[in-house]
Amino acid sequence: MRLDGLAPKLRAYRKSLGLTQRELGSKAGIAQEFISEIEKGKKRPSIEVLEKLCGALGCSADYLLGLSGGGYCRIEDEKPPAALSRQILQEIIDRQLTEKDLMLALKVAEVMHQYCHEA
Repeated sequence: MRLDGLAPKLRAYRKSLGLTQRELGSKAGIAQEFISEIEKGKKRPSIEVLEKLCGALGCSADYLLGLSGGGYCRIEDEKPPAALSRQILQEIIDRQLTEKDLMLALKVAEVMHQYCHEA
């Protein structure tokens, strides 16, 4: 899985919400300069940064990474997919994630699983 689609998706979705890079950075606790580098495709976010971006934007990581079926997943509108796809597992392998990163990813998956199974 390549991350070529992350930069344009992040930029387009941020703009669709009417947010500047500075405003998104403020909401997410990330420097505007780093968001600019991500949107230019020069930097790749860590899982922690991706989690902050998704929280600030109210969308799923699947959408930003291009793993969902085309549409975005607004957290308040619909529940994100519960199962990890083969593409997500490939992303873990490609990024050579550390044990710390994997533990954080598992925590995120656990929270998503709980959210998906709320009544």
